[in-house]
Amino acid sequence: EISSPQRPIYLQWTSFAIGTLEPLIFELARSTQDQSMEKSKTSTLADIAKLLEGTLSCTAFLVGDRLTVADILVGGLASWGTDLGLFQDHRQVQTWVSKLRSRTAFQTANG
Repeated sequence: EISSPQRPIYLQWTSFAIGTLEPLIFELARSTQDQSMEKSKTSTLADIAKLLEGTLSCTAFLVGDRLTVADILVGGLASWGTDLGLFQDHRQVQTWVSKLRSRTAFQTANG
């Protein structure tokens, strides 16, 4: 809803997914295949994981207690990152990704 006080948080996460996380995950996926992950990229990912963990320790989803497109965008990328082993030390992120993966819509889309 446009007038929601949570709208800025929602917009922040959706922009973050497309502008920051997606290019990083793509680059790390390529680096993982080449076994040459750059330290600066893994450091950035660690900072992102801490940000996600901090948010998810306070709320069930990224924007409060309900699923939003922000969770779909960021969560889809985090799911891929989880498959690549990029979030193996971040239990809160793994739990959130598992919750997203258990949804019927996720299973249908990724079937």
